[in-house]
Amino acid sequence: MWILQTHVLRRLARRPYSTAAYGTPLFNCTAIASTTTLGLHLLWYNLDYAEYREDMEGTVKELEGRIKELEAMKAGKA
Repeated sequence: MWILQTHVLRRLARRPYSTAAYGTPLFNCTAIASTTTLGLHLLWYNLDYAEYREDMEGTVKELEGRIKELEAMKAGKA
């Protein structure tokens, strides 16, 4: 058993350490993570903008109503 362990250790020691085996999976993981992050950010941005636009349209309608009310008050006084 000792001879087999020595043989395996010698074989492993001769093999140079290389990150090439991890390059492709690491790139794939990074690409998937980046794509997912950008996609979700775009979705969030669109939903947030739609909510903002609805709020601003409500504010504009409220202000237009207030303007009409003030114009009616002004016309009533004149």
